[in-house]
Amino acid sequence: MLVGKIVKAAFYCGIGLVVGKTISSQKHKNDVKKVLSANYMDDHTKVELMQDLNGIKVDHKKDKKIQLDKNLNTVKNKSVILAKKVAYKLAK
Repeated sequence: MLVGKIVKAAFYCGIGLVVGKTISSQKHKNDVKKVLSANYMDDHTKVELMQDLNGIKVDHKKDKKIQLDKNLNTVKNKSVILAKKVAYKLAK
């Protein structure tokens, strides 16, 4: 009697896990299809959503640091060019 209840409980738990996993994977597939077919989002947003859906962790601080370094180099170059132009005009 007790063994029968244990077997029955294990059977229902197994079925519950299989059904839950199937529903979860189907929901994930539907979410991926929705993200990929969304025309109102740019590619960067789609990539971020896909990373969130798949549980991929991305260090955005590194990306921001690279972008800040690029911006700083651009500003330095422009300021050097401007300083050269001003010095050239003052030398005339």
